[in-house]
Amino acid sequence: MELMNQEIEWKIKQMRQRTFESADKCGKLLSWQLKKRQKLNTVTSLEMDGKIIHKPNEISNCFQSFFRKLYAQGPVDVQEIEEFVKKYGLPKISDQSRMILNEKITGQEIEGAIQNMQLGKSPGPDGLTARYYKALKEWIIQPLKEVCNEILEGKKAPESWKEAFISLIPKTETEKNQVKNYRPISLLNVDYKIFADILAKRLKRVLIGEIHKDQTGFLPGRHMSDNVRNIIDILELLEVNINRKAVLIFVDAEKAFDNICWTFMKKNLQGMGVGQGFENGIGAIYSKQKAKLIVNNVVTEEIPIEKGTRQGCPISPLLFITVLEVLLNMIRGDQLVKGVQVGARNYKLRAFADAVHCSNLS
Repeated sequence: MELMNQEIEWKIKQMRQRTFESADKCGKLLSWQLKKRQKLNTVTSLEMDGKIIHKPNEISNCFQSFFRKLYAQGPVDVQEIEEFVKKYGLPKISDQSRMILNEKITGQEIEGAIQNMQLGKSPGPDGLTARYYKALKEWIIQPLKEVCNEILEGKKAPESWKEAFISLIPKTETEKNQVKNYRPISLLNVDYKIFADILAKRLKRVLIGEIHKDQTGFLPGRHMSDNVRNIIDILELLEVNINRKAVLIFVDAEKAFDNICWTFMKKNLQGMGVGQGFENGIGAIYSKQKAKLIVNNVVTEEIPIEKGTRQGCPISPLLFITVLEVLLNMIRGDQLVKGVQVGARNYKLRAFADAVHCSNLS
């Protein structure tokens, strides 16, 4: 035990030494990039109730008010959700898929998740970076494995997993003085991301056969370029057949990731029959979340998070597309939406992330 403690202490000293040696050697390129990013993320003014505000505390309060309201969950009718999911939800997965989702988490999975962590990413509230986990993985894997498997068995997740810092990134080509035009990216603790990454890898293996191919995001072999190619094919067809009537409808869901109802998401997974262990894992990390915003490099007071999938979490995109698939099932089953026939293929809808594209032949 004493020898192990000495080895861990030496590893930590090595990390501190490297940090000290490179502390004032960021280089011109990195310095320029940091200044550019800081300038981009600095909010100097916001429009609020028709007025432009400039004071830092008012800007901070404006963001807090907006996101506190955004992440508040209104009344939920559980029975209505259950009936809706039963009608339009995803079909039951196979026993083999359920086994994949509910197997005990292994040391190899945790090591793989640590290895895949990118260096240089901002840490979560605990301040521990991916470099820390990579350097000490030999001693971290076993206790992490125990915690993760206890969660799958139904125990609570560490309180630190419910915390996050939210960094606000302005969307390109939008008004910077509008609060709604800032994308909230959650900075999460690395141990949480390791657990979420393992669940995400398992879920991805299952969803590749469950999510219809007209959803082209977040799964292997599916790309946004496929949607673009489909639109070009349709436009070329309509250009040749000028008398053919058709309508292309483009729908963009505002704050799509941030408006996911947790009850709906969990009921949808339950309807798929993902298994108790996987349900426990999702339930543990999607309950009583909290976050602090980072506004102009200042951390705000804590706000409760009651809905939405965290942008920055490895499993969020997959949870999102399972919810989106329910909406797409409704459209697929709607006989009023006929689609556009191009050769042997019928294009009724295509979806990518939080955008839904529908075609209707009139």
